[in-house]
Amino acid sequence: MIDNLHRIDFLTLVLALFGAGTFLMGCTDDTWSVNPDDSTTVPYEILGSYSYNPGEFAEYAYGNPDPVFPSIAQDLFKGWVSVVKTQNMALGKKLAFEAGSELAMWGYERQVLAYWSEDVNGNPIKLSEVLIYPVGVGWTHKIKKLLLSSHITITNDAFRPSSDRVGDIFCGTVVHDVAFISPDLEGYGISKDRVHPALNHPVVARQSVDGALAAVAFLKERGALSDGNYDMVNVGYSLGGSHALAIHKYIENDCTVEEKEQLRLSKSICGGGAYSPLVSINWYTQQETLSYPTAIPLILLSAKASSSEELKEVKLEDFFSDAFLSSGALDMITSKKYSTERINETILSKVGASPSDILSPELLDPSSPIRKAVENAVRGWDLTSGWYPLNQVVLYHSPEDDYVPYANAVLAKSGLGKGDIQLIDMPLPAFAVPHVLTGAVWLVDMLLRGDF
Repeated sequence: MIDNLHRIDFLTLVLALFGAGTFLMGCTDDTWSVNPDDSTTVPYEILGSYSYNPGEFAEYAYGNPDPVFPSIAQDLFKGWVSVVKTQNMALGKKLAFEAGSELAMWGYERQVLAYWSEDVNGNPIKLSEVLIYPVGVGWTHKIKKLLLSSHITITNDAFRPSSDRVGDIFCGTVVHDVAFISPDLEGYGISKDRVHPALNHPVVARQSVDGALAAVAFLKERGALSDGNYDMVNVGYSLGGSHALAIHKYIENDCTVEEKEQLRLSKSICGGGAYSPLVSINWYTQQETLSYPTAIPLILLSAKASSSEELKEVKLEDFFSDAFLSSGALDMITSKKYSTERINETILSKVGASPSDILSPELLDPSSPIRKAVENAVRGWDLTSGWYPLNQVVLYHSPEDDYVPYANAVLAKSGLGKGDIQLIDMPLPAFAVPHVLTGAVWLVDMLLRGDF
């Protein structure tokens, strides 16, 4: 359980998660040309390294909120700086006492790392991630918990996790025993020229685990992580919820014994995820109106990029209506320069909210060759059957979710029921925005339960 000193700003974290996503610095170094197949290769490269004392960290995390945040969120961020500074000073005194010296100092490090993984076609690819962790200045400090966080849906490369701008998800949870890891994944950061795999769960899981292993290697080389004296909590909401469950499956079923020992997964907490892409696509095409229309083109883009056979003869334009293609929304998505909110607004204002406004008649027809090709392409991405979790999985979902169908959580709970899995329903009042508000409740509940 996290005590009051360490349970930092629920509201600020909620705003960071749902006000604007995650932000990133965009620092690259294309001189890293080691062979990813060479087992002697260092598993990471440092792209950026930043140090903060406790007061500076409070300013970094909350003192300069980006203009994309609503004004009320910006005011709350700024007002929280002094509170966090006070908390950090108290924490510093406590840790100095534990270190046995009044001169002991406390600080934070933010590292932007590059690491090797595999792309959607199984080829080596260099990806980026952020690692934020506490350090003892002048004395040895050991981290007791890793927090692997999968980011929410983003369409603007400036919102990726390794930003040097305020908004890192769970940044405030980086207290004296927690290190935060969040991969950008293919399509963002130093691989922003690629299509993001979205719901291609096997690919995303591999890329995330490779990032976590790189972060563990970094921390161990610096003496910040004790062998066998830490564990990892794996979290994510919305798209990140899907990825978190995929990561859990990958670690338990595909990692080597040595990799499992390096990661030490203890539990996964997955909120509002599309664990069955096929169920989600069918649900989207059957709705009268869509609250989050950007989701459909993102899934279709990843399906087209990830499939060499099923969709080989299908053009991307065949998925969409003429109105959608002429709206500029697809160019906005592929440019990686616009937020999901901006793209949703463009689709709703220029195209419409109905699936028939956005998609081609062929894609809407369940019996058409194009629709069947899409379904076959995503079928293998399903997470709701064929395995069961050995370590604990907690699912959060609202039955009234307006972005991701609740059926995903029901199928996951029933299909994986032989394992250690729990589904927490989050019924919400009619006036609420179910998907967003459920995410806020999910975040606060995790903190209150002391899940990390």
